[in-house]
Amino acid sequence: MSPLDVPEGFSMRLASAADADDLADLIDQVNVAEVGFPWTSAEEMRDELTAPGRDPENDVLLVADDGTTVGYLTMSVDPESPSEWHHLAFVRPAAWGQGLSTWLLRLGEGRARAAVGAA
Repeated sequence: MSPLDVPEGFSMRLASAADADDLADLIDQVNVAEVGFPWTSAEEMRDELTAPGRDPENDVLLVADDGTTVGYLTMSVDPESPSEWHHLAFVRPAAWGQGLSTWLLRLGEGRARAAVGAA
């Protein structure tokens, strides 16, 4: 499998405001597992996904074959330095240990390299 092939048993799609509840739950599960408290809300996620200037191509979901969202990658570019990209990857704790965080970060890195190369 190349770094950008979707892992077997999963599919990838873009996130939308309709995913806000699911994304807040995913991010909160990760944060509770890592630091002991939730981090976001559905309203905050909806606002983030629909913020002016937001590029919907930069929010990617990794979905299991059963329809469960197991991963989320969000990417943003620094407007003052277009070659500086920021990535956040989240994988539900129940799916840890399968290399999914690594895959999401490699996907983000590949997309950032392509965007910087195209600029």
